[in-house]
Parts: sequence; structure tokens; C-alpha cells
Amino acid sequence: MSPLPILLLRPILALISVLATSHPLVGHSFVTASSSFIGNYDRTAARGEVEALLKWKSSLKGQGLPLLSSWNSTIPSCSWVGISCDSSRRIVSLNISGYNLINGTLQNLNFSSLPDLTTLVLINISLSGTIPPSIGNLSKLNLLDLSYNHLSGNIPPGMANIANLSYVDLFDNNLEGSLPREFGLLRSLRFLYLGYNQLADTIPSSIGNMSSLSELCLFHNELVGSIPDSLGKLGNLTNLSLYENKLSGHIPSAIGNLSKLKYLRFYKNQLNGSIPIEIGRLKSLTDLELSENKLSGHIPSTIGNLSKLELLYLYKNQLSGSVPIEIGRLESLTDLELSENKLSGHISSTIGNLSKLELLYLYKNQLSGSVPGEIGKLESLTELDLSENKLSGHIPSAIDSLSKLSVLHLHRNLFSGSVSREIGRLESLTNLALYENKLSGHIPSTIGNLSKLERLYLYKNQLSGSIPGEIGKLESLTELDLSENKLSGHIPSTIGSLSKLSVLHLFRNMFNGSVPREIGRLESLTDLELSENKLSGHIPSTLGNLSKLERLYLYKNQLSGSIPREIEKLESLTELDLRENKLSGHIPSTIGNLSKLEQLYLYKNQLSGSIPGEIEKLESLTELDLSENKLSGHIPSTMSSLSKLSVLHLFKNLFNGSVPREIGRLKSLTDLKLSENKLSGHIPSTIGNLKMNNLTQLKSLQLGQNNFAGNLPPDVCSGGLLENFTAHSNFFMGPIPRSLKNCSTLFRVRLENNQLTGDILDALGTYPHLNYLDLSYNKLHGMLPARIAQYNNLTFLRISNNNISGALPSELGNMKKLNVLDLSTNHLSGRITKGLANLKALFKLLLENNELTGSIPPEIGMILTLQNLSLSKNRLVGRIPKQFGNYIGILSLNLSGNELRDSIPIEIGSLRSLESLDLSRNSLVGEIPKQFGQLQSLQTLNLSHNNLSGEIPSTFNDMVALTTVDFSYNQLEGPIPNSAAFHNASIDAVRGNKGLCGGIVGLKPCPLEKGDGKLLVILLPIIALLLLFMVTFGFWYTMIGRTKRNAEDQLVSTNENLFAIWSYDGVIMYENIIEATEGFDSKYCIGSGAYGSVYKARLSSDHIIAVKKFHVSPDGDIVGTTGEFST
Repeated sequence: MSPLPILLLRPILALISVLATSHPLVGHSFVTASSSFIGNYDRTAARGEVEALLKWKSSLKGQGLPLLSSWNSTIPSCSWVGISCDSSRRIVSLNISGYNLINGTLQNLNFSSLPDLTTLVLINISLSGTIPPSIGNLSKLNLLDLSYNHLSGNIPPGMANIANLSYVDLFDNNLEGSLPREFGLLRSLRFLYLGYNQLADTIPSSIGNMSSLSELCLFHNELVGSIPDSLGKLGNLTNLSLYENKLSGHIPSAIGNLSKLKYLRFYKNQLNGSIPIEIGRLKSLTDLELSENKLSGHIPSTIGNLSKLELLYLYKNQLSGSVPIEIGRLESLTDLELSENKLSGHISSTIGNLSKLELLYLYKNQLSGSVPGEIGKLESLTELDLSENKLSGHIPSAIDSLSKLSVLHLHRNLFSGSVSREIGRLESLTNLALYENKLSGHIPSTIGNLSKLERLYLYKNQLSGSIPGEIGKLESLTELDLSENKLSGHIPSTIGSLSKLSVLHLFRNMFNGSVPREIGRLESLTDLELSENKLSGHIPSTLGNLSKLERLYLYKNQLSGSIPREIEKLESLTELDLRENKLSGHIPSTIGNLSKLEQLYLYKNQLSGSIPGEIEKLESLTELDLSENKLSGHIPSTMSSLSKLSVLHLFKNLFNGSVPREIGRLKSLTDLKLSENKLSGHIPSTIGNLKMNNLTQLKSLQLGQNNFAGNLPPDVCSGGLLENFTAHSNFFMGPIPRSLKNCSTLFRVRLENNQLTGDILDALGTYPHLNYLDLSYNKLHGMLPARIAQYNNLTFLRISNNNISGALPSELGNMKKLNVLDLSTNHLSGRITKGLANLKALFKLLLENNELTGSIPPEIGMILTLQNLSLSKNRLVGRIPKQFGNYIGILSLNLSGNELRDSIPIEIGSLRSLESLDLSRNSLVGEIPKQFGQLQSLQTLNLSHNNLSGEIPSTFNDMVALTTVDFSYNQLEGPIPNSAAFHNASIDAVRGNKGLCGGIVGLKPCPLEKGDGKLLVILLPIIALLLLFMVTFGFWYTMIGRTKRNAEDQLVSTNENLFAIWSYDGVIMYENIIEATEGFDSKYCIGSGAYGSVYKARLSSDHIIAVKKFHVSPDGDIVGTTGEFST
């Protein structure tokens, strides 16, 4: 080949290399030297070049080395693979790209021996090590490409000496350090690709001196600092890609000077500030990517000047304000992504001008208002995502005309109205997400026309009606979620036609009827959730066909019958949740075949029988909950095989016997609940081999309400993780385990209703997280430790019914979160500490039945949250604090059984919520406050055994809720109130007073008041006339009913005596009558009239008498005459 064609071909090949790597996304393909065999056999080639290359070859390793077999001294170097020579047969190009099985370094390549080299291309040959500084000796080098290797270390600053360098590509290596500032001297450099390295430090401002630079790609490094303003001097720049670094600061306004720029990519940095308005001067820009930064402020309206812009990505920033209407002028735009910002306002109607738009993403903003109908003009649109905004109104019908639309996401907005029937026209749709809106109405049957639909999400709306049968036409559907709506009716059997369906979620609706058998045809199904509906009937056996099913949720329905044996075929099942149904029968032994099962929830059903031993096969099981059933028998020891089990709930069943010792092998167990069964046995003698010290991961252990006896497990908190320990209502005895004292993780402890003994001071440790502690009804003794006040998170403390003694620690007032404090029925002594007033969250304080002395601190009245206060059965003295009137929400107040004196404070009458008040068995004096009439919620009142005097206030007539009273053994007098509580009270409720009178049986009638005299003057003549009339009528009635009268005379003349009650001692006779009639029981009544009822009574003297009990009028007067008796 003649020298002239060679000279012409070399620059063409170099140009091809430059063009092939001129774009950062597509320009890093492998360059293959096609000029390997150009030139004649060169007998005069410099021996130094050959020796340098052969020495370098000898240092290379790897399976690709045979590809360089032509590199030997018997073949002219210009004919070697990857070598090109000039007309004088000097090597000018070294290109062995793509031989990725060659391993080596550049350290053994003597660049000084290749002085004429213009092209050095070593792409993807697994080079490692550093770039030798001697590369700067290649003074004629024009093109350098070492991309896709493993080079490390710094970029040699000496490269800046290669004045003719126009192309540098070091892409995808492991280069470190900074970008040499000396590169600013490379005035001929047009392409600089340093992406996908580990370059750090700042971008040197000297880069702005590279006046020929067309493409600057520094992406995917670790560059920091701000973007230098000097970049604005690169007037020839077409591609500026600095994305995926750690650049910060503002985008320089000088960027607007880059008039030839086509690609501006700064995404995934830490840039802040606003987008400069000068960006609108980049009239050649086609690609603007500023996403995933910290940019703020408004989107500049000048962006509308970028008439050639095709891609605009500003997502994941902090941009605010509205979407500028000028965006509607970007007629070349195909992709618009403004999602995940703080944009607000309405979507402009000008968006309809973007006729070439294919992707529109505005999701996760604060956009409001309705979607403009002009969106229907975007005929090229394939993806529309407006989700997670505050958009409202109806979904515009114009969307239904977007025939190319494949993705429509409008979820998590405030859209209302119904789903349009016209949605069936979107035949290209693959993804439809309208979930979490306020959509109502029915699902249109036209949805069956969306034959390409793969995902349909309509959950969390207010959709009603039934699922249209046409949904069975969606043959491409893989995921269907209609959950959390108001859908009703039956699940259509056509759903069985969705052969590609993998996810079916219909939970939290109102579906009824049975689970369709056709669901068993969905052989691709992995996730089936029909929970929280009203489904009934049996679980269909066809579910056993779903061999790929991983999750089956049917909980909270009304399913009945037994668990089908066919469930054994679900070999892929990991989660089975059938809880809260009406399932009965036994747990099938075939459940043991579900070898991948991780979670099994069958609680709150009516399952019976024993736990099948085959459950031991579920070796992947982590959570097992069979609680709240009717399961019985022993807990199977084979459960010890479930080595991954972390949760075991068997509470509220009928299990008996002891806990199998093998359960101690479950070393992953964190939550063990066996409460409310009939389990028995001792710890450690029977359950001693439980080896609690093996269960080191336990966080919750609940043994309450069984028949366990013996000591509590001594190593219950050996793992130091226990949070919840309940063993209440058993027969445990002995001390509280010492391991609990050091168990600082405890959150809830219930040991009440046992026979535990020991000093409480030794039992309690330091519990910074403790929230609930109940040790009541045991035999603990000792003094309350002051360190109990360190339980800063305690809300419930009950140690009642023990033998605790000593004074109340003043530190109790530091337990600021305490809601309930119950230390009743102990031997506490001393005064009530004022510090309790600091318990501002307390609503129940029970200190009754102790030996507390002194006065009640008035400060206690400042606990405004109290609902229940009981200080009864102590030795408290002094007055009732008037501050108790501050208890605006109190329901029960009991101060009985003390030595309180003085009068009842009138402030008690302001306790409008009070339902029960007991001040009995004190030494209270004075009158009952009339303000008690304001206690409209009071139901029970006990003021007995005091020294109260005066009358019961008439204001008691207003206490409509009062049902039970006790005023006995006081010095009260006067009439009792006219209310239901007193009408229904017995004599015992008022016994032992000075002079109460009124309408309680056993109380004397109240005397007439003076004001009634005038009334009697009028009434007596009328009564006399009435009596005369009655006598006359009686004589007539006797004559016409002689036969009947004779019979009655025979009945009452047995002892032939006739007397009036006033002939005898009235009190004695009254008591005899009450005894004979059992308090005027209705079984002794032989007749009733207008004024009273007649009772038959047999006295102790064996006399039979008829007694007339007169009715009492509402004002306390007796209707008719006083009384009469006949024998």
C-alpha cells in the first residue's frame, strides 16, 4: 500500500475513535483498531519501539495474552495486532481494546521509546496500577483512551505537557486525588471523560481556560465544593455532566454563557439555592437534569425559552411555588419530571401545548385544584403520574382520550366522584393506580376492556356496589387491589379467569357469601388477602391448587367449618392467617407439610382437640398463635423442633398438664404466652427442666391464670431482655426471683393473686422502663424502697393486700407519669406525704385499710386528674380539705372509717361528676351542706355513723341519679326528702337519728305544719260528708250482697273478737303486724281499694286479722282514715 493512502487513513481512524467515545452515555464502547496490518513490512523501524513493546508484553499476564501472538521479533512491528505506523514506519497508534483477559500495568511500558505515538487506546484490558508520569513524554499524543480498566492513584499533572492532546478518556477506573489544575493548559483538548472514578477535592477554576473543550464529563466521582464560575468561559461546550458527586453551593449564573450547550446534567449532588434565570439563555439545550439536589425557590419562567429542550428533570429538590405557565412553550419536550418537590398551586392549562410529551411526572408535591381538561391534548403521553398531591374534583374525562397512555397514577389525592365508564377506552393501559382518594360509586364494567392492564390499584376509596364480572376479561392482570372500600355482594366467580394474577387484595370491604371455588384456578397467585369482610361458609378445598401461594389471609370473617386438609398442598406458603372466624373442628395433621410456613395465626376461633404432633415439621415457623380457642390436652413436646420459633401464643384455651421441659430448647423464643389455661405443675420440680436460662431471647413471658404452684422460675430474666412478665392468679409461693431485681428491661410485671413472700425491699431493683407493676394479694412484707421513685415511666403501681409497713416514701411524688397508685390493705403508717400532690397524671389513689395518721394534706386536692380517691379505714384526723372541691372529674370519694372532725366542706357540692361518696364512720358534725343538691351524677351516698345534725336539705329532691343512701346513726331530724332513693330505702338507712320522719316504713309520719290548719277547716266537712255517703252505700251494699257477706263474716269471725288498732299499744301492734305480713308482702294482700290495700295477718297470739294499709300522698299525708282492723 502506498504511503499516501496510509496518511489519509490514519486520521480517519483516529477521528472514528474520537467520535465513538464523544458522548458519556454511549461513547465508551470498545474501539477496535482496524488498521493493525496497515503498512508494509518495516525493516527500518526503530529498534527501541520494538524492544519497548516486547518488554511490556512480557510483563502482561492472563488468558488473553495469545491474542498478542503476532508481537514477536520475526514479524514487522507495523503488522502487529493493534499497531499502526506512519509513512516512515514509525509506530503512531497503539490500540488493543477489548482484550479484557489481559492483565498488567503501564509501569513496564517505556513511553520515551514511542516518541511519535499520537493514539493510545487501551480500553478494557484489565490494566491496574497507576498511570506513569512518563506518559507526559508523549508529546505528539492526540488521543488517549484508558477507559474501563482498574487504574488507580492520581492523574499525572505532567499530562498537561501534551499540547496536542484533544481527546482524554479515563472513564471507569479507580483514579483518586484531585483533577490536576495544570489541565487548564490543554487548550486543544475537546473531550475530557473522567467519569466513574474516585476523584475528590474541588473542580479547579483553571478548567475554564480549556477554550476548545466540547465535552466535560466528571460524573460519578466524589468531587466537592462549588461549581467554578470560570466554566462559563467554555464557549464551545456542548456537554457538561457533573452529576453524582458531592458538589454544593449555587449553580453559577455564568452557566448562561454556554450558548452551544446541549446537555446540562448536575443531578445527584448537594447543590442549593435557586435555579438561575440565566439558564433560559441556553437556546441549544436539549437535556436539563438538576434532579436530586437541594435546590429551592421557584422554577424560573425563563425556562420557557428553551425551545429545543426535550428532557427536563428537576425532581427530588425543594422547589416551591407554582409550575410556571411558560413551560407550555417547550414544544419539543418529551419528558417532564418535577416530582418530589414542594410545588403548589394549580396545574396550568398551558401544559396541554406540549404535544410531544411522553412522560409527565408531578407526583409528591402540594399541587391543588382540579386537573385541567387540556391534559387530554397530550396525544403522545405514555406515562402520567400526578400522585401524592392535594388534587381534587373529578378525574377529567379528557384523560380517557389519551390512547397511548400505559401508566396512569393518580393515587393519594383528594379526587372524588366516580370512575368514568370511558376509562375503558385506554386500551394501552398497563398500570392504573387510583388508590387513597375519595372516589365513590361503582367500578365500571368497561374496565374489562383494558386487555393490557397488568396492575389495578383502587384501594382505600369509598367505592361501593359489587365487583363487575367483566373484571374476568383482564387476562394480563398480575396485581388486583380493591381493599379498604365499601364493596359488597359476592366475589365474582369470573375472577378465576385471571390466570396471570399473582396478587389479589380484597380485604376490609363488605363482601358476603362464600369464597368462590374458582379462585383455585389462579395458579400464579402468590398473595391472597380476603380478610375483614363478611364472608361465610367453608374455606373451599380448591385453594389447595394454589401451589405458588405464599400468603393466605382470611382473618376477621365469618367462615365456618373445619380447616380443609387440602391446605397441605400449599407448599410455598409462608404466612397463613385464619384468625377471628368461626372455624371449628381439629387442626389438621396435614398442616405439617407446609415446610416453608413462617407465620401461623389461628386464634379467636372455635377449634378443639389437641395440637397435632406433626406441627414439629414446620421448621421455618417463627410465629405460632393458637390462642382463644377450645384446644385441650397437653402441649406437645415435639414443639421443641421449632428452632426458629420466636412467638408462641397458646393463652385462653383448655390446655392442661405441665409445660413440656423440651420447650426450653426454643432458644429463639421472644414471646411466650400460656395464660388462662388449666396448666399445672411446679417450678422447678415439674417444669424445672424448662431451663429458663436457655430462653435468653425472651421479651414476654405470660403464665397468669393457671394452676401453677411452687416457686417462680429463678432465671426468668437470664437473657436480660425480658419486658413483660405476668404470672398472676396462680399458686406461686416463695420469694420474687432475684434475677428480676437486675432485669432493667422490664416494662410490665403482674404477679398478683399468689402467695409470694419475702421483703419487698430485696425484691425490687432499678427499672427505668417499667410501666406497670402489680404485686397485690400476696404476703410480701417490709418497707417500700425509696428507689421506687426512680421508676420514671411507671403508670400503674399496685401493691395492695400485702404486709407492707412503714411510712409512704416522700419520693413517690417524683413518679410524674403515675396514673394508678394502690397501696391499700397493708400496714402503712405515718402521715400521707404532701409530695403526692406532684402526681399530676394520677386518676386513682387508693390508700384505704392502713394505719395512716395525721391530717389529710390539702395539697392532695390539687391533683385535678383524680377520678377515684379512697383513704378509708385509717386513723386520719382533722378536717376534710375544702380543696377537694377542685376534683372536677372525680367519680368516687371514700374517706370513711377515720377520725375526721368538723363539718363537711360545702365545696364538695361542686363535684358534678361524683358518683359515689362515702364519709361514714367519722366524727363529722354540723349540717349536711345544701350544696349536695348539685351532685347530679351522685348515685351512692353514705354519711352514716357521724354526728351530723339538722335536717336533710330539701335540695336532695333534685338529685335525680341518687339510688342508694345511708344516713343512719347521726343526729338528723325532720322530714326525709321526697326522692326515689329515700322511697326505696329501708329503715336501716335512717336508723339511729334524732327525729327523722316521713315515708320510709318504720319512720313515724311527719306532723302537719301550721300552714295546713286552714286547709283542714275546709277538708273536714267534706270528709264527714264522704264518710256519711260511704256508710249509706255500705248499708245498701250489705243488703244486696248478704250471701257474700255471710261468707266473709265466717272467715273473719274465727276468734269472735272485734277491735281497732288504737285499742292496743300502737308500737307493739305495728311491729307484730310487720312481722306477720313480712313487711306487707303482696302474698298476704286480699283486696285493694282507692285509699289502700287489705292484708291478712296471723298474729303471735294466733289471732287472724285483716289490716288496711292506707296509701300515702306525694306530700306525705295519709289518704283516707288512719287505719282499721277486724278479726
